[in-house]
Amino acid sequence: MGRMSYWGLALDPSGKRLAIGSDRVVRIVETATGRTIRRLAVHTDWVVSIGFSPDGRRLVTGDRGGGLVLWETRQWDRVSTLAGHRGAVTGVAWRPDGRVVASASQDGTVRQWEAEGGRPLRNWMAHEGGVLGIACRADGQLATVGRDRVARTWNQAGAEQDRRGPLDDIVTRVALWSVCRAGWSSAIGPVRCDCGEDRSPNHERPGSPAWRPDEGLFGLKTPWSFDGLACDPMGRLG
Repeated sequence: MGRMSYWGLALDPSGKRLAIGSDRVVRIVETATGRTIRRLAVHTDWVVSIGFSPDGRRLVTGDRGGGLVLWETRQWDRVSTLAGHRGAVTGVAWRPDGRVVASASQDGTVRQWEAEGGRPLRNWMAHEGGVLGIACRADGQLATVGRDRVARTWNQAGAEQDRRGPLDDIVTRVALWSVCRAGWSSAIGPVRCDCGEDRSPNHERPGSPAWRPDEGLFGLKTPWSFDGLACDPMGRLG
């Protein structure tokens, strides 16, 4: 892919297509060949957040200027421009039934959208100083991390369910939390992939969390060292 910088990525549920964000363009790439099959060029700033719906029929892309776009993935037509964020879109998360997508922003808010046509559903202030990452559990609850050094969970109506923090500092590496019915565990440690290797990039900003399909693990990316975290259907981080 040359020397261009890429700021966001998402693997579709089939594992056959990868969406990659760069300077105002989203490239859709065949994973088997590495061939770019489509370029989506409607954003006006760097594309930094990307997410496929669970059934792969929708894609949402967010940029550094607050722009957010909903796409259908058959012909790659734009379904709707989702207006509202006043800061960079720092993460997107789909509800498991695919009917609702949530977006997080440096403006501190989380917004929820109806997936079929992009109708706004609700929004709320989630973190002082900006939301840095968002993920959705199988039960529809959202998890967010913020510049306020707090991790929170929310129900589908946007009411806070649990929190962990303030952390000692802004998270500086990829980390894992064990999440259970009782809430967050206090253990924070390096990412361990299937091979047992520690994957611990070391820089100064947290980013989008990713749930493993079994809901047992919660991971954070650090965009200064690498700019995306994806989880395949087998639960492996990439």
